[in-house]
Amino acid sequence: MTVADLAAYLSQTTDEKTRWKTFWEFLEEYRWEPSDTQPALLVDDPPSVGDERWDALLAAVAEHLAAKHDLAPPDGPS
Repeated sequence: MTVADLAAYLSQTTDEKTRWKTFWEFLEEYRWEPSDTQPALLVDDPPSVGDERWDALLAAVAEHLAAKHDLAPPDGPS
């Protein structure tokens, strides 16, 4: 799952428990991806979730993960 896929999925549900579970699953899956695959999961700009708090969280996580690979983060929610 890419960060853009995650944002699209989160925008389809308003249940906070489901959103948090999906968010943590993304982080766990990302952690287990080979380090040469991880940057590809951050390339596409994530669409807006429709909630500025979630948009900010995804932007911060994408920026943090991209920085670990010395990459520029995605532009943010479109």
